[in-house]
Amino acid sequence: MPNKCVAIILNYMDYEQSLVCARQVLSCESVDYAVVVDNASPNESFDELKKHASNSLQVIKTDHNGGYGFGNNYGARYAIDKLCADFLLILNPDVCIEEPAVRGCIEALLAHDDLGLVSPEVKDTSDIPLDNQGWKVPNIYDEMRLMSAVAIKLLGDSTCYDKPIITDGLQYVGCVSGACLMYKASAFKASGGYDEEAFLYNEESMMGFKLKRLGIKTAIVLGIYYVHEHSGTISQVLKLEQKLIEKNKSRDIYVYKYLKPNAWQSLFYKLVKFLSFFDRKLIILKRVLINKDRW
Repeated sequence: MPNKCVAIILNYMDYEQSLVCARQVLSCESVDYAVVVDNASPNESFDELKKHASNSLQVIKTDHNGGYGFGNNYGARYAIDKLCADFLLILNPDVCIEEPAVRGCIEALLAHDDLGLVSPEVKDTSDIPLDNQGWKVPNIYDEMRLMSAVAIKLLGDSTCYDKPIITDGLQYVGCVSGACLMYKASAFKASGGYDEEAFLYNEESMMGFKLKRLGIKTAIVLGIYYVHEHSGTISQVLKLEQKLIEKNKSRDIYVYKYLKPNAWQSLFYKLVKFLSFFDRKLIILKRVLINKDRW
């Protein structure tokens, strides 16, 4: 029986973009189904998406908006249980991926028994490959550094690889971007899926931690690409403070649930978190001032 690849696209409020993404990914010969999961959008998204549903484009809806992990878990369960998926291609709606990249991911997963998660390389809309596409699974000290913009500026990002491990066209990493990635369904199930306690952010670190603990490898497949549009609006700029709050919540879940710091590490983490609050607030103020003439 041929291996089945199911694309999962999580929609919230933006059904037009999700529909474009679903149709585009279904043009890939290696993709058998696209499942659009409406994450309880308060607008007409689900009804509009249902108008375009078919055997290959399936539309489902969650009963509440539980965030990125919750919505993608909902889609993954459906893909595995109802559509017998062997591979889960999880996409943000603002991603464009073509057949060579999909096929390359499947071939890499089939060729390596210990590999459970892969991603193509990523380009922006100018067709320029982006740097630091994969990173180490963060430890407690990495998380402290990542909290502070000043620390990153002075000390750099300690989760970046100095000398990437590259074998057979694969760059082995701890984590890959959640915008476009492909799991073996068996690896996704073994990991327990995304941590639904985190509404948004740090889901890549949590999944990277779980897969590493299971001995399941993660890699970037070199020489194949997807395009990430990074769509955004001014309204998103105005919500930067709320984003900071959500990032801190997710970081706390990762630190205390997965990294389990000792008493001294926990105390130091809380101190760094308190101090980093001010430099992040300055960044928010700067961005708001830059965009004030666009309001």
